[in-house]
Amino acid sequence: ASSSFEPFLPAAMLGVPVIDAPCDSRAHPLGMMGALALEQKNISVLQVCVGGRKGDNGTAGAYVELSVRGSVCGASSLIRNAASLAGGAVSVARNPIDLFWLNTYGAKGAYAHAAAIGKYWKSITVKNTPAAEAAAGLADALDGNVICLGQLVRYSCVTENALDYGEFTIVSDGAPNRCQSVTITFFNEYMTLTDNAGTRHYTFPDGIVVIGEDLKIYSSAMLAGAKGGTFAVVAAGWQTLNIPPALRQKSHYRTVESVIGKDMISHLDD
Repeated sequence: ASSSFEPFLPAAMLGVPVIDAPCDSRAHPLGMMGALALEQKNISVLQVCVGGRKGDNGTAGAYVELSVRGSVCGASSLIRNAASLAGGAVSVARNPIDLFWLNTYGAKGAYAHAAAIGKYWKSITVKNTPAAEAAAGLADALDGNVICLGQLVRYSCVTENALDYGEFTIVSDGAPNRCQSVTITFFNEYMTLTDNAGTRHYTFPDGIVVIGEDLKIYSSAMLAGAKGGTFAVVAAGWQTLNIPPALRQKSHYRTVESVIGKDMISHLDD
């Protein structure tokens, strides 16, 4: 959840600017989804990664450094394997690209949008606003909706190759105009949201947000030990999130469909 901010750290150390056109405007599970559609250029790319914790007494531990040159797909796959060996996460950098390509495929304005939402969320949390009210405010800021407010009653997760996938269900508190319950499928990020009748309401790259009573934004991994807790679910359509073209490329979703067993591609035209 911190990866969007990480470019600002080396930029500050090196004294170089950050261009407000990141690879994506939201989190995504697969490296190809944030590769700026570079596979369409049919060129070799260079990716480097560093991560993992060094062992005691000078041993290597899980620490890894890797430099890869090859296709976007091959390099991304090897980096994902390196993240798994390093314990789940590595810092990654890719070779420079030309400004025309960035202008076409980058998520222009995403940092400014994120900063505005962050300032708004901070103004809510410093006042210890009740979670239900905070969720409603965030929904307005995202031009979305509060879908459900209730108890987490079921959670399942499998972790393979540094990727989590599974689903959970939140049962509503009975408030009118909300779903009686929602089931959310995740593949690191939240992928699908269906109601108790089985109707699909939101599909990645739509934004789905889970907010706890403690006003924390909960990722799928954070919910692992939270069964019985009360959460609000806020969702917004992809149209409000500065989604770049690469994140709506259908070929990227075949892997997601095969893992979570849900139809994703047909919903990209919605």
